[in-house]
Amino acid sequence: MSAQVAERERLARCLRELGLVPLTSYTNFLFIPMDDPQALVEQLMAWGVVVRAYAGGLRISVKDELDDDVLLDAVRCVVNGEPPSPPMLRHRRATAETVLSVRLRVPGEGRVYVNTGLGFYDHMLQQLAFHGGMDLRLEGVGDLETGDHHMVEDMMRTFGEALDEALGDRRGLTRYGEARVPMDEALAHAVVDLSGRATANITITPDPGMAVHAFESLAQTARITLHVTATGENAHHVAEASFKAVGRALAQAFTPDGSLIRSTKGSL
Repeated sequence: MSAQVAERERLARCLRELGLVPLTSYTNFLFIPMDDPQALVEQLMAWGVVVRAYAGGLRISVKDELDDDVLLDAVRCVVNGEPPSPPMLRHRRATAETVLSVRLRVPGEGRVYVNTGLGFYDHMLQQLAFHGGMDLRLEGVGDLETGDHHMVEDMMRTFGEALDEALGDRRGLTRYGEARVPMDEALAHAVVDLSGRATANITITPDPGMAVHAFESLAQTARITLHVTATGENAHHVAEASFKAVGRALAQAFTPDGSLIRSTKGSL
């Protein structure tokens, strides 16, 4: 089953759970019979979601999981009268070496997709975002023929820029987080402070190549203080434990904590 077919079936299933029953489809859209589709079109428009009304029904184009989840959230709000999820932040970074785009929601539900052509570091960022409780879709292209360096650095800087924007003034957040994560023989310890100051103190032994630099790049653009210590025998295990630990420490730092900025200075 192709990814588009799987997403079409998932979207149809979720719509049925919300009381909207689409006809069987073999195309890139779903058609839902209804007497007054225009009424739902206008209600969804208030949530920034655009669908098309036809005589006798509603047509919904199948997109990717994150965009379809925006639609589903809006339908849920309309049908059940529930509050919406926070909007997804969109961010793009382009250089002479790479072009990357990000969609990010903090907090989210751990819906993550990363594709830059670097399988290992795509997987590492997926682990960080998933364990950080974020919704993230990061995609990009670049000069992979020159090696990993440009793409790893830029994907983490791009993610960090989006995270910094999503956090805003960091009001109402716990600010600090800490996590220890084992992976077989490896053990990682991460401590994070949403300080507004870019500081990275990273020791990863053995480093698979770019893990230390990846975290340094993230700390710089996310404007966070990040301490990571990880050791083990297998470089993959050490790196993966590190990215998971950073994600879990961030999830703790994102926890709501009143309405204040957690600094006696009043700002971070």
